[in-house]
Amino acid sequence: MEVKEARGSSAGSPIEAGPKAVVAPVQVSGKFSHPDKPEVYPTNLEFTNIATEEKLQAAIDKDHYSIQLPNHQSFRMSVTSADPAKVSEVGILVLNTTTNAYSCEIGW
Repeated sequence: MEVKEARGSSAGSPIEAGPKAVVAPVQVSGKFSHPDKPEVYPTNLEFTNIATEEKLQAAIDKDHYSIQLPNHQSFRMSVTSADPAKVSEVGILVLNTTTNAYSCEIGW
């Protein structure tokens, strides 16, 4: 199915239908470091889309993570540990890039 958007050059001119631009997801990856909290064993980073409240998770493996996120969106980032009751806010990621990959190093 093709999504169409209306386009026209001026008032009163014909409107033509053209394909709507689709924003490709961005591969976001990086290192998650927590030197001030050696007792914490983080298991996941949770990205909550601020506009839609959709939650996406990336597993943390040997202090590294990787996830595909929609571009031109803002996300609240939280970390979970082996104890699911312990969820901590990490910060906010505003994703607005012209590339299909983005590196985000997180210090907590």
